[in-house]
Amino acid sequence: MALFGMVPVESGSIQIDGVDLSHVPLRLLRSHLAIIPQESVLFVGTLRSNLDPEQRLSDPELWELLEQTELKEAVSCLPKGLGSKGSLKNTNNVISQLISVVRCLARPSKILVMDEASASLSPEAEDNLIQLVNKHFSGATVLAIAMLDSVRDDPNLLQRVITGDEAWVYGYDMETKAQSSQWKLPHEPRSKKARQVRSNVKVLLTVFFDCRGVVHHEFLPQGRTVNKEYYLQVMRNLHEAIRQKRPDLWKNKNWLLHHDNSPAHTSLLVRDFLAKNNTLMMPQPPYSPDLASCDFFLFPKLKRPMKERRYATLDEIKTASKEELKKILKNDFLKCFEDWKNRWHKCIISHGDYFEGDKIGIH
Repeated sequence: MALFGMVPVESGSIQIDGVDLSHVPLRLLRSHLAIIPQESVLFVGTLRSNLDPEQRLSDPELWELLEQTELKEAVSCLPKGLGSKGSLKNTNNVISQLISVVRCLARPSKILVMDEASASLSPEAEDNLIQLVNKHFSGATVLAIAMLDSVRDDPNLLQRVITGDEAWVYGYDMETKAQSSQWKLPHEPRSKKARQVRSNVKVLLTVFFDCRGVVHHEFLPQGRTVNKEYYLQVMRNLHEAIRQKRPDLWKNKNWLLHHDNSPAHTSLLVRDFLAKNNTLMMPQPPYSPDLASCDFFLFPKLKRPMKERRYATLDEIKTASKEELKKILKNDFLKCFEDWKNRWHKCIISHGDYFEGDKIGIH
């Protein structure tokens, strides 16, 4: 973010070829930078305007890039080809990512940033991407961020990650299908059950944890919403909790924060606070609860024992929630982080598609 001039540099400077970037006009600076982000952005307009916003290339040149990125067939199937509008709204993560790749290839730059650029791509598409980058950016500086490679290079990396999210906890919640299932003989009729609904009494719980256990939790006060101002205070509380409960991580300043891409989490106000406090970030793929440890581990484990129980007041919900958090063992947290790493591999194997549970094996 500091490289692209989105947040100021708090100390020191960023220099390219001996030139301090703080003295370079933003338009000039960004015209020499390119990025393939983890969360691709599609602009309003035609497909052509998304691929080549500055209209540097002719149609034949653009079709050649589409062929190199294996997008030609998909674009050819669109009603108006490069002039198609609206059809981009429902594109999957893989196509969106490849559109970002073409956008960078259409404007070769001196510096290319690849932020988990291949997170949604198959191994074959990732190899093709590397070849394209080597071909089109052979004389450029490439800054690549890849979590799986980082974990392989540093086996202790996940021990420094603190992850968290918010979830509603209800005064009454229905059982899961597994909890409500009943054994019956083949000739016996299926038992009838009354329709159930969640209670209107609920409280929003925010939890952050690492491989050792819960680091910080808090409940949303009544009448408040999770906006950027509230989440900024959550971040301040989290930093203080890390200072007290994880003094080793706080002293070394090498812990990483992981949360999802909701508007409150990614607001400029919050990002500015994290940048000023030199908080390292672990990226989260967009629309991927299957890769978020709170979604596949913590909140299901917390809520499962509370289902089918009734809590009359907010205080009762809070007390029960804290008790269930305390029951989660350290080994459970350790296993969660190992499962998290395995899910990254599954995402690659499934070519970026969404998956649940252990339906995809790793060989």
